Amino acid sequence: MLATRTLKVAGSAFVMGLWAALCLPGLAAAESISAPCCSDLESRIADLEAFSARKGNRKVSLVVSGIVTWPIMVWDDGKQTDAFVVSNEVKRPRVRVAGTAPIDSATSAGFVIEIGPNPSPFAPMDQTRYVSSGGPLEVRYAHWQLKNKALGDVSLGLVSMATDGATESTLANTTSVMSPGLPILLGYLERGWYIRRDDGTLSDMRFGDVIFKGRNAVWGEGHRWAAARYDSPAIAGFTLSASWGQNDFKDIALRFAGETGRVRVAAALGAAQWEDDSPQNRRGCARTTDRMRLDCWEIGGSIAVMDTATGLFLNAAAGYGQDNNTAHLYGDISGIDDDEAFYYLVGGIERQWLACGKTTIFGQYWHKDAGAGVLYTGQRIDAATLGAQDFISGADVTIYGASVVQTLAEGVDLYASVNRVESTLRTSATGAAEGSVTSEIRPFDFLLTGMSVRF
Repeated sequence: MLATRTLKVAGSAFVMGLWAALCLPGLAAAESISAPCCSDLESRIADLEAFSARKGNRKVSLVVSGIVTWPIMVWDDGKQTDAFVVSNEVKRPRVRVAGTAPIDSATSAGFVIEIGPNPSPFAPMDQTRYVSSGGPLEVRYAHWQLKNKALGDVSLGLVSMATDGATESTLANTTSVMSPGLPILLGYLERGWYIRRDDGTLSDMRFGDVIFKGRNAVWGEGHRWAAARYDSPAIAGFTLSASWGQNDFKDIALRFAGETGRVRVAAALGAAQWEDDSPQNRRGCARTTDRMRLDCWEIGGSIAVMDTATGLFLNAAAGYGQDNNTAHLYGDISGIDDDEAFYYLVGGIERQWLACGKTTIFGQYWHKDAGAGVLYTGQRIDAATLGAQDFISGADVTIYGASVVQTLAEGVDLYASVNRVESTLRTSATGAAEGSVTSEIRPFDFLLTGMSVRF
C-alpha cells in the first residue's frame, strides 16, 4: 500500500516517534469505526505496531530532536579578507533519538543516540587553503540510562562528563552563537587560521595552538567520552554529578537552578583530573617519552542571572587548569608557567519587540591567560616564525564583540555576531618567563551569521 511504502521511506525512527505519540488515540478511534468504512485501517495499524519498539509488553517512547545550523564566517586578519561557509562550532548540527521505558512509577530505563556532521580538525581552513566544514558523521552520544526519582540517574556509554556544560550556564537565547567555546571557531589541532605578526608576516602558528593546545574545550569545561556517570535527584534546586572513564579521567560537578521573585538563576561548578596514558592526547596536556601519562587537573564554573520583568541578563564563566608535566617538558627549569585561566562575560537584554518572536541583544568578552606553549601532540611549540625567541612562555588572548539573535518562529533563529581577537605572545629561548620578548599580533576580526532550526 502507498501509506506503508511512504512510512518505510520516511524511516523507522520517525515512525516509532509518531507511533509513540499517536498510537493509543489511534487505536481508540479505530475501535469506533466500522470495518466497511476503512478496510485497510487495521492493516496500517499492524504495520505501525511492527515498527514500534517494545520492552516485553511495555512500549519504549521515542523522541526525535535536533538542530541544523550553518553560518557564513567573514574574516579579516589585518591583511587578508575572505568568507567561508563553516561549521557552527558553538552549536554544531545534530540529530538526537531518545527513548524511555517505564519500569514502575518511580523508575525508568532509556537510551540516547545523537549524531551529527563532524568537521575534521585536520582539514585545512586558513589563509592559504579552504576545505569544506562538512565531514563524516560523528557519534556524539550513545548510552543507556537508568533513572529513579529518589535515587538519581546512572548512565553508561558515550556520555557527557559531569563537567560538560559547567562553564555554559545561560538563561537567554545565546547558545546558537555564543559560549565560552567561541574561540574554537578560530581552529584547533591542524585546522584554523594562522597568526599574523604585527609586521604583516604570516607565521606557521595557529590560534588554536595557543588557545586550546589541542583541546576541544576551555579549561574547566567537560566533553563527551566513554564513561559512567551518576546524577543525583534535585534537592532544593541543587544537583550533584560525577563521572569516570576514558582511561582515565574523573570529575564532579554541582549545579543549581532556581527562581526568586522576578530573578532566575542558573549556576554550575565542576572539577576534573586527567591521567590518561592512551596514545591519543585527548586533552592537549604535556607529555614526554619518559612521562607518557597525562597529569592535568582543571576547575571551572559559570552563573547566569535574568530579570524576567525587564529581560536583562548576565552570564559569567571562568576556568583554571594546571599541567603537572609542562615543567618537565621544558627540562624542569625554573620559571615555566604550567597553568592557565580564562574568564568570560555576556550581558544584554531579551525582549519581544517584534511580532515574530523575541530579540536577544548582547555584548561578549572573553579572555585567556595562557602559560608555556604545548602543542596538541603534547610537545613544545616551535615559535620561531613569530620572529622572536624559540618557545612560547605565555600569552594573552582577548575576544570582544556584539551579537543579536532574532527568533522568527518557534525553533527558528536568525543570528549574527561580530568579534575582534587581540593577542599578545611572549617568547623566550627556554620557555621560561625570564628573558621573554613580547610579540605583537595583528587583530583578527570575524563576523558569523546564519540561521538555526531546532526540531
